[in-house]
Amino acid sequence: MEYIFDLALPPASLANQLAQSLKQSKPELHKLLTTLKANQSLCPPQVVGCTPSEVRVLTLNGWSKSISQTPGQALAAWQLEVTHSTAPVWATQLCSTQIGTSVASLSPLSLLEVSHTEAQSLCESAQPSFGQAGDAIWVEAITPTAWRVHAPLAKLEHTVSPDALAGQNIAGWWPDGDAWLAWRRILNEIQMVWHNHPVNEARIERGLLPVNGVWLYGGSQGWQPRLAPKQPPHKSHTNIEPYHLSNVLRSYVMASDWSGWLDTWLEHVLPILIEMQSGSIDSSQNHGARPTQVTLTNHDRLVTLSPFNQNQPNWLRKLTKPFTKNDWSTWWHNLS
Repeated sequence: MEYIFDLALPPASLANQLAQSLKQSKPELHKLLTTLKANQSLCPPQVVGCTPSEVRVLTLNGWSKSISQTPGQALAAWQLEVTHSTAPVWATQLCSTQIGTSVASLSPLSLLEVSHTEAQSLCESAQPSFGQAGDAIWVEAITPTAWRVHAPLAKLEHTVSPDALAGQNIAGWWPDGDAWLAWRRILNEIQMVWHNHPVNEARIERGLLPVNGVWLYGGSQGWQPRLAPKQPPHKSHTNIEPYHLSNVLRSYVMASDWSGWLDTWLEHVLPILIEMQSGSIDSSQNHGARPTQVTLTNHDRLVTLSPFNQNQPNWLRKLTKPFTKNDWSTWWHNLS
């Protein structure tokens, strides 16, 4: 079982302060982390097209460059469960776009607290703009929040997932060119319908962001994942270990609540690291599966932690361990 904790790595500006707080709160944590092997990967969204957590999940499901140039391009087909398609698979997700004086930013669905009733109402009101199967471009609502766009859209070298764009400037990611005119027309119609929609008026009254558009991403063909795409942890019928993705830290990062982030890190991440190192099983936490790896991410990198192989002879362990002290601050602070 691999545990993936989204946004469990600190920002560089706070790494030292949070490391000191961890040491003070749990002095034994320092010793524990020095016994774990760390593998760091840089995953800037502008290169990979999605969040590091999405990169990790897609990789565990068997994504490779033989499927698409970037994992972000393959995300749409995986999320929509399209396993066979010769045409590129494009997905949209409900979002909220805020236009400022110089920057346009996006809030993805995962941050909007949209109820099923709200999503259903918005989806139904947008359907007159969807077209029909067989049209040059038409939209298929797989669920009220996830739509597939069928169209011979221009091949893009890079697309980016909504979660990877959270709070970022989206100006450079808007598709332009004549091949996208039909899609932009549909999107404009939907935005006009939703501008004064009762759902959005009620959301604004409650102090919530309006759902005022959808974000398009994807571009790969359908592909067959090794694991079920929507139900981690999953009992796999292959040799690939199942995984569990946790977002318990996300709300604290978005609110810049680093005290709450630290407490939640100690409550959720530390016990899993202890179990992984000791080889114990806590069925209440792990669903009866022993942690074998723990992956921590932030906005542009991931670190996968695992125990050194204790079954190796002492002489071989010394060769495979780093010759210098295993200093966990190297990956915690992203020193390179």
